[in-house]
Amino acid sequence: MRHPECTVTVSAATITATCFDIGTPPLPL
Repeated sequence: MRHPECTVTVSAATITATCFDIGTPPLPL
């Protein structure tokens, strides 16, 4: 199993975690 790349962005009071895999568009959580 391959682990998707996850990026966590914190802006103001909003925390957004975006995870995407190869060939897959970013999925906002």
